[in-house]
Amino acid sequence: RANLDHINQAISDPSVDWNRVVDRAFQHDIAPLLYRSMQHLNGTEVRPALGRLKAAYLANAIRNTLLFRELQKLLRAFQEREKPVLVLKGAALAQTVYRDHALRVMSDVDLLIHKTDLSEVEEMLGSLGYALDERHQRMKEWYCAHHYHLAFRKELSPSFTICCEIHWYLERPSLPFP
Repeated sequence: RANLDHINQAISDPSVDWNRVVDRAFQHDIAPLLYRSMQHLNGTEVRPALGRLKAAYLANAIRNTLLFRELQKLLRAFQEREKPVLVLKGAALAQTVYRDHALRVMSDVDLLIHKTDLSEVEEMLGSLGYALDERHQRMKEWYCAHHYHLAFRKELSPSFTICCEIHWYLERPSLPFP
């Protein structure tokens, strides 16, 4: 309770520029997380900021719900084909660390596979409506030889496209510490 009182006192400070705080939260992709942390604060100074943060939280909840639905379809397809796969980065963190998928801002779904499965996985993704990203399509041989992932896209609606990055390494193999 003492911490909450201290926080309420700090947010009442008129020198706090809440627009700047929220702008920074958006820059660092933590607006939904900041909303969760601040939603119980009651200072009038923070209400406009909370409105923007709540909108970000709700929009991210909708976006991530769509991403996780698609991730479930992808994982089922891998399971049906008995292909090993690991969920990486945002989706893995949303489930294991954040425990609320609306708190973790994600731009795509990242999956790690065995490189030897790449052509079969590409075929599987095609059957699910995914297409290789235009940039990766033009330089596919180079990406496969010198890079660590390929990006595939699927348009769910005119305003929402899912990106699935298929990794066979965690980082570029050309780096000094592969």
